[in-house]
Amino acid sequence: MNGNPNEKTFEVKTEKIKTRYLFSEIIYITRNQKHKICQIIMTKMKYAFFFILLYGINHKTFSQWNNLSINSTQFLYGAYFLNNDTGFVFGDGVVFKTNDGGINWNSPALAITSKFTAMTFINTNIGFLIGSAGKILKTTDGGNNWLLQNSPTNQLLYALDFVDSLNGIIVGDYAIILKTNDGGINWFQLPKSLLFGDSIYELRTVQFINDTVAYAGGGPSYGSTGILIKTIDGGNTWNTVFESYDFPVFLQIEFVNDSIGFASGSCHTNNPFCYRSRVLKTTDGGISWTEIYFDWAIELRSIDVIGNKIYSVGYQNPVIAYSPDYGLTWTNQDPLNLIYPYQVFFTDSLTGYIVGDSGKVLKTTNGGVGFFEQNVNTNSLSIYPSPCNGKFTLSVAEKPNKSKSIYVSTITGKLIYKKENVFDNVFQVDLTKEARGIYFVKVIEQNNVMVGKVILE
Repeated sequence: MNGNPNEKTFEVKTEKIKTRYLFSEIIYITRNQKHKICQIIMTKMKYAFFFILLYGINHKTFSQWNNLSINSTQFLYGAYFLNNDTGFVFGDGVVFKTNDGGINWNSPALAITSKFTAMTFINTNIGFLIGSAGKILKTTDGGNNWLLQNSPTNQLLYALDFVDSLNGIIVGDYAIILKTNDGGINWFQLPKSLLFGDSIYELRTVQFINDTVAYAGGGPSYGSTGILIKTIDGGNTWNTVFESYDFPVFLQIEFVNDSIGFASGSCHTNNPFCYRSRVLKTTDGGISWTEIYFDWAIELRSIDVIGNKIYSVGYQNPVIAYSPDYGLTWTNQDPLNLIYPYQVFFTDSLTGYIVGDSGKVLKTTNGGVGFFEQNVNTNSLSIYPSPCNGKFTLSVAEKPNKSKSIYVSTITGKLIYKKENVFDNVFQVDLTKEARGIYFVKVIEQNNVMVGKVILE
C-alpha cells in the first residue's frame, strides 16, 4: 500500500460455497461455473425436485415468518428481547414493549424522542437506549420508563455494549467512542485523533468478547474502506486489525469467542467496484476474513449467530439469509412484504424477530426455516405454458378484485420476482432474463396461499 512500512496488506478471500443436494451429491459452485452447473443440476435433479415439491404441497408445508401488528408506521431500526416474551422494538421516534411475545405492544414513558438506533440490557431491570444527536437513555425498571442521561456528544450514535454492570462502550458517527466505568452515570469520549486522524468515519458496531477485549467496526462516511478496530484494555486504547477496500463498511459484527467471528456489511454507492454485500468469517480474531455468503442486496444490515445457525438480513432486493451449518450452506427466505429488513434478533434457536420499514415486525417460532401448516391451495392456481421460454401466465380461480402478492423463487430459495397489489386474476410474468431451470411460484391473497412451479427451457 504505497510502500508505507507501517501499513499492512489485507486480503478478503472468497470461499467456495458447498451446497448439498439429494442423494448426497456435493457440488461446489463458483460464479464462472454457475450457469453450467445449474444445467447439470436441473438434468440430474428434475424428478427429485418434482417429488419434493409435491410432497411439501401435500403436507401443507412452508417456511414461516409471521407479521406482528404494532400501532406505528415508523421505520424500525432494531429489536431487543430479554426472553421469548419480553422485548422491545424501536426506531424513528418510537419504542414499543411487549410482555407476551409480540401479541400486544405498549409505549413506554420516554424522557425524549429520537431516532433510536440501539438498545442493550445489563440485567432484567437496567438497560440503555441510544439514538441521534448523542441521546442516551437509561431504564431501571425493565423498560417501562426511560430517563435521559448526560452525553458528551451530539453526534448520531449507532451501537453499544456492556461487559458488566459498570463498563460499557458506545460508538457512532464521526468515529465517536464513548466509555463508562460507573454503569452509565458518566460517559467520556475518547480522542478521535488517536486512531482516525482527520478521516470522517462511522463506527457502526461494537462488541465485548471478555472483560478487556472488544471489537468495533465501520467505514468512512464518504469512501469505501471498511475498518475493524480492537481494544485489549477494556476500551481505553484501540488498534486497527483489518481494513479493506473490498469490504467497504462493517455494519454488524458477531463474535462467538476470541477467535471466531462473523460480520455483515454493505457497498458504498460511490464505489463502482463494490457490487454486492457479504457475510464474512474470521477464525484469527479479525486479522483476516473469508467470504462465506453474498447477496445482491445493497446492505446485509444485520447478522445474528445462534449455535451453528447464522441469520442475516438486507434490503433492496430484500433478503433473509439463513445458514444452518456455520456458513457452509445458505438459503434465502421470503421476507414477505418487508421491503427493508433492517435487524434480526433471535432469543433462542427457534424464536426470532426481524424489524424494518413501515413499523413492520416479523416473528418466527420455528427458526424461520421449519415447516408449518398453512392454508396452501394448489388447485386454485394455474401456470401455463410450462415448460416455457421465460414468459408464462398465472391464472387464479378466486373471486376478482382482491389484492394479491406474487413471488417467484429459485430452487435454492432466492427471491427473483416480486409483484404486490395485483388485482387481476390472470397475470403475465416475464423471466426471460433468468437461467433455465425449475422455479417455484407463490401467490398470497389475504390468508390464502397458492403455490406452483414453472420450468424455463
